[in-house]
Amino acid sequence: MAVFVHLFPEDALKRIKTQGIKTSHIHYPEADTGVFCMPVVQDFFATHQWARELMRWNKKSVLAVYFRIPDKEEVWYGHYNQGHRKLSACMAVEFFSNEKEQLGYQVIVPRRIERSEIVRIKKIPPLGWRFSPSSKGKIPCLCPACLKGEYGSKKMLQQKLATLQKQLKAKPNTNEQVKILREMDLLIENHKLSLTNWSEFCELLDLSNERVLNILANILITIRNEVALKFVIELMKTTSPETKSAFAYQIMWKKGLEGRIWLGDLVNEPNVLEVVKEFEDLA
Repeated sequence: MAVFVHLFPEDALKRIKTQGIKTSHIHYPEADTGVFCMPVVQDFFATHQWARELMRWNKKSVLAVYFRIPDKEEVWYGHYNQGHRKLSACMAVEFFSNEKEQLGYQVIVPRRIERSEIVRIKKIPPLGWRFSPSSKGKIPCLCPACLKGEYGSKKMLQQKLATLQKQLKAKPNTNEQVKILREMDLLIENHKLSLTNWSEFCELLDLSNERVLNILANILITIRNEVALKFVIELMKTTSPETKSAFAYQIMWKKGLEGRIWLGDLVNEPNVLEVVKEFEDLA
């Protein structure tokens, strides 16, 4: 009989011991329900490769439950981001054993696993890949959905922010400054990062360029530093009516009705006043 292993969070241990392994809903068109598992082969790492990724999502220790099913029973076999094909259980084990690159493969048994089919349950170390099988040595996606409380995420975000500031120190042209600032703006906005050296950071920028100034304004509003905000408000006094209007929108959006006070003399500008009244009418 073919042996497979299913990984699960430790809080499901009691249920699996008494009821077996229930099926879950699956997003593959060829298999909409089943039990995810891996063939048990000689390579321990390959067999248990999904452990770290599952721990990343569940935030809990992972246990391994080993079970046997008949060799001729049909299962789905394939790479997680490709199509799956239906094979016998023993063929799935053989195919996986012969894969040159085994990372990312999986098996789906299209039924529940009965308690009588379970042969062993044990705790395993946190091994395998995270994010994707080919992600080792690469910077992971830093969007909130992908990080999702990932261990060390704060350090990764601060390192990325420091890298972007280092790029600005290389004195890039205005277009490059805009590109770098947009990345910084997304990081700071999405992850509520701080920017303690904002004044030194501003000295690196072409503040005569309104595209640069507009993104900088959003960054300085987001970090909630009053001195920084007053600094950028002063800069805005020499910009075009369109830039002032966009800035007023940012201030009113972030500060609410208090934004009128922060804008100070800029409220006397017709475009700015129009934005302020629009927000006040909605209040």
